Amino acid sequence: MSGEENYRLYLDGDDEGLVSIIKEFRDPLTLYLAGVAGSFSLAEEYAEETFFILAAKRPRFNGKSSFKTWLYAIAKNTAMKAMKKVSREVALTEDKTAEENLEDAVISDERRRTVRRALDRVADDYREALYLVYIEQMSNGDAAKVMKKSKRQIENLLYRARSALRRELEKEGFTYEDL
Repeated sequence: MSGEENYRLYLDGDDEGLVSIIKEFRDPLTLYLAGVAGSFSLAEEYAEETFFILAAKRPRFNGKSSFKTWLYAIAKNTAMKAMKKVSREVALTEDKTAEENLEDAVISDERRRTVRRALDRVADDYREALYLVYIEQMSNGDAAKVMKKSKRQIENLLYRARSALRRELEKEGFTYEDL
C-alpha cells in the first residue's frame, strides 16, 4: 500500500496504517533530516516529532503533491521550528562516535564516504536539493515544494550544486571520469 492509502486507513481508525507509514519512511526521513539538522540524533527526534504530528494532529492531506513530498515538507517545517527554539551551540552538539557508527552502517564503501564528505562541504541548499532529487528520487517539482522554491529555482540550484560537488570531489582526488 502507498503512504497515502496507509494514512487514509489510519484516519479511518486503523492504527496499522500509521505503523506502516513509520516503517516505510522512518529511515529515509531520518537521513533527510540529518542533512537539514546537521545531526543524526536531532534528525531522529525530528522524525519522531513528525510522526507524532501525524498521529496527534492528523493534518489534512489534500493530494496536491505526493504523500512523500507532503510528509517531507512537514518534517522539514518541524525541524526548522525546533532549530529556531534551540541555540546554535546546543543544536549542533552531538555524539560523534554514534554519528560515525551510523554513517558507517549506512555508507559502506569509501566512494560513498568521499561523496558524503564532499556533500558536507557544499552549501546547505545545494546539499538538500541533491539529496531530495538524487537520493530520495523526488521530481524537481516535488523537491521545490519541500524546499518552498520554484521548479526553476530547483533546476538552478541543482546545476550549481553539481558544479560545487564536482569541485569538492576533485579536491578529494576524483577525476571527471570517476564521477
